[in-house]
Amino acid sequence: MKLFNHIIMTEDINKFIRIIHQKNGKIKIQYDFENQVNIYKWLREFGYRKSKLDNRVIYYREHDGEVKQTNFLKIKTAFSDFLQNGNYKNLPENINQNDILEWYYLKNPIKENSLLKHILEDELSNTEIHSLRMQTNHSYEHRFQINEFIKKLLDWGFKKTIDKISSYSSDPSPLYYKQISKEEYLIFNHFASEAKCEDGFDCWIGIYQNEKLIGKKNPSNIESVQLDFEITRDITLIEKFLN
Repeated sequence: MKLFNHIIMTEDINKFIRIIHQKNGKIKIQYDFENQVNIYKWLREFGYRKSKLDNRVIYYREHDGEVKQTNFLKIKTAFSDFLQNGNYKNLPENINQNDILEWYYLKNPIKENSLLKHILEDELSNTEIHSLRMQTNHSYEHRFQINEFIKKLLDWGFKKTIDKISSYSSDPSPLYYKQISKEEYLIFNHFASEAKCEDGFDCWIGIYQNEKLIGKKNPSNIESVQLDFEITRDITLIEKFLN
């Protein structure tokens, strides 16, 4: 929050509002084009951005080298919170914080217009595209996690074959196996492997006379280790076999 503290302690409230002294002696708060530009620049300095992701408009925030999805309402809330905190300087005489807040909620100066787009819009890097897809696209996130798990299995020394006789699921599926004793094999079957978002892995220990039988013959014995295996939850179940 160091950036935010720096912003709120150094901002002049007069950058965002224009004071009109009326003939009847009253003071009116307004904002013009320059004020709106300064508001949008404040939002940009605070890390808010607008872009397109997979042909959809997306709002996000850059902070500490990371991007996080947000929305237009949260962007507006960030500025209203700044006004409510009242940590700006140079508040004109005869105006108090409540007057500023009344102006903000009455005039609604932050709008989804071309000016906001011009100031906040950025092109996403490949790293940012991946990060935001992981946050906003369940199918993309799922496929990425599936592929990452397969990479881990191969890194751990698992071999791949096909379960031609459906020993471990209702349809032929990829099997990843690793020998853990003379006739014991740690086996992951990739169930529903052709589905976009419904696939996953079951973990077993199967007994075979040799590895050439895996996927071609039923094991002489089978033990479930964990159905619908999740690496963050279930890794301790197989750690001793990964060395």
